[in-house]
Order: sequence, then structure tokens, then C-alpha cells
Amino acid sequence: MKTTISFDQFLHPYEDENIELLFLPSPQFPESNGTVVYIHGFCNFGAWDMLFMAQHLVRQGYNVILPSQCGFGYSNGPRDYYGPKTISGIVDGLKEVIEEKELNSHRIAVYGLSRGASVAALLAMRHPHFFKAAIFQAGAYDLRKYYEWNGKDEGINKNIEKEAGLSDEAFRERSAIFEAEKISCPVLILHGAEDDNIPPSLAVEFAEKLKKFGKDCTLHLVPGGGHQISGPELRREHMFPFLEEKL
Repeated sequence: MKTTISFDQFLHPYEDENIELLFLPSPQFPESNGTVVYIHGFCNFGAWDMLFMAQHLVRQGYNVILPSQCGFGYSNGPRDYYGPKTISGIVDGLKEVIEEKELNSHRIAVYGLSRGASVAALLAMRHPHFFKAAIFQAGAYDLRKYYEWNGKDEGINKNIEKEAGLSDEAFRERSAIFEAEKISCPVLILHGAEDDNIPPSLAVEFAEKLKKFGKDCTLHLVPGGGHQISGPELRREHMFPFLEEKL
């Protein structure tokens, strides 16, 4: 059966700028299996680049909220490499969507890809009351180690330097590994075992840190997978079962 996908756009005022969020309701809305906050990686279109994957979540009965990080999509203002402005702006926007759509605030998960995975990890740690489950895919959880790793495209370091700066404070406030003990929800970490953009070692170290603090954490390294891991098998065997169980 074909499902018609519809969405609402929110432009939430944040400081002197806007944070964009798209809301896609489940076909049974206002009933749903829960809500997934799905955060994009590096892509100029921001939330709009995630509509294809969001449709899979909608067809599974989830509402989906797609934020655009600062400087992406219709979120204006300078990019800050998932810094405090991005985190605070998204949280502010989420509050508006949750209130306006009267969503069940006890059944919300956060799911991020690449740069978005790092955002999702920081959101789950600094605003644990928001999220019942979290999926981090292909993220960098220690920004200084990522900056110092020579395997990636050199343009990424230029972005870090321009958007975040190189101070100890800038690296630390963007590195989820230093706040692992604050996570309270179950976590699924997905990463390609052959990722040549963000090293799998960062995912392994983060998972080990979470487990050290007794957190409910599952790490799946996709054999042969690069930075872009996706497809029906990953959704069917890992993402959907995790969301179904935890939400």
C-alpha cells in the first residue's frame, strides 16, 4: 500500500535567527509508535536532504522531526560545527514542535548521521529528559582526535578551524566522550568498519566509555562498510528492532 508523505515546516526564532525543523506525521497521527528526531550530516540542504530516509521511519509508524543545523537548509546564521548554538537552537525548536503537535514526550528518540551523530550524542547527554533512545551513526565523538587524524579530507579540518576554532574549550564542548556518564537512555552505535572519513576507532572508544559507566549501549561495526552505511538490511536488522524495543 502506498503511503502519502506530508510534512509541516517550522522556522523557530532563535536569538536573531531561525532554526528550521520539518515535521512528518505517522500515517496514524495523532497515534504513532513514537517520534524520531533525525539529524543530518554535512549537506547544504540540511533537513531536506533527509526526507528519503525519513519516509522509511514514517512508514514504520513513527513521527519524524528533521532539524536543520545552524547554517544548513533554512536555518540561518553561521555554522558552529555542532557547537552550543546548534545544540541550544535544536532543543528550542523541538520544544515548539512537541508542544504544537501535542506529541508524547515520553516516546522520543534521537538519531543522527555523521556530523548529526555527534549532535545527537550531545543532545542525549545534555538534555536526557527529552530522549528515550538514541542512535548514533558514523559520528566523531572526540573532536580533537578527529581533527588530528590524517586520514580524512583536508577540507574537514578547515571547517573545524573556521566554525569551532582550536581552543581546548571548543574541542571539549563538542566531544561527547567527555560526558558519557550523563547519558540515561539506551544507545545504538552504527559505524562502517572501513569508514575512511571518520575512523571506526572513535565509535569503539565511545562505546567502551559508555559501557564503563554501565550504560545500555550496543555497537555494530558494519563489515566492509564505508562512511555511508544504509540500506534495508541495516534498517531491518538493527535500527527498526532497536526503536521498536526501546520506544
